[in-house]
Amino acid sequence: MSAHVECVWPVGALLGEGPQWSMVDGSVWFVDIKGQWIHAYTEATGATRSFRTPEFAAFVVRDSRGGLVCGLRTGLYRFDPITGRFDLLQIVDAAHPGNRLNDGYVDGQGRLWFGTMDDRERATTGTLYRFAQGHLERMDTGYVITNGPAMSPDGRILYHVDTLQRCVYAFDVDPLGAMSGKRVFVRVTEADGYPDGPAVDAAGNL
Repeated sequence: MSAHVECVWPVGALLGEGPQWSMVDGSVWFVDIKGQWIHAYTEATGATRSFRTPEFAAFVVRDSRGGLVCGLRTGLYRFDPITGRFDLLQIVDAAHPGNRLNDGYVDGQGRLWFGTMDDRERATTGTLYRFAQGHLERMDTGYVITNGPAMSPDGRILYHVDTLQRCVYAFDVDPLGAMSGKRVFVRVTEADGYPDGPAVDAAGNL
C-alpha cells in the first residue's frame, strides 16, 4: 500500500461518504449524502459517472442479483445505473420522520447492516438494522448519529459507532446474524475527537 495521497477526482461533494469497491466494473462507488448524488470512479480509465438521487443518499452497495442497492433518506431502494431508475424496497423509520439513513455495510453472508439517525443530530432515535433475504430487522436502538457498521474477518464481531456519544460498540454475532454481548469497544475522550466510519483490516484491527 502506497502512503502517497492523490486526488483522482475533485468532485466537490457536500458530504462525501461510503466508498465501496466493485469488482464487477472496477469502480469505486460512493455517495454525496446532502448533495444527493451517487458517484462512481473507474480506476483503470479514470472515467467518472454521477447519478442524481431523489433524496439524501446514505450509501450504495453492489447487489449480487445485479445493479445496486442504496440507502436514501427514507428507505432502501434498488438502483439501476443503466436506466438511473430507483425502485423502493423498504421504507425505514416511518415513525420518526426526522430520521434519515446513514452508513451501510454488507457482511460476508450478504447481509446488509445499516443505521438511521436524527438528521438534526440531537435525539437518540437512531437504530441499527439488518436487512437480509428481503427481511428488515431492528437490531439495536438509542443512537444519535449511527456510523460505520463493520465486521471482523471471521464474521463474529460487529462494530458500530455512535459519533455524537463518541463511542464504538462491539457485538458478538452468530452464524445466523443474531447479536449479543453489546459492549463498549472504545470511547473517544479527546475534546475534539469524534469516531466516524471505521474499517477492519485482514488482521482484525479496527
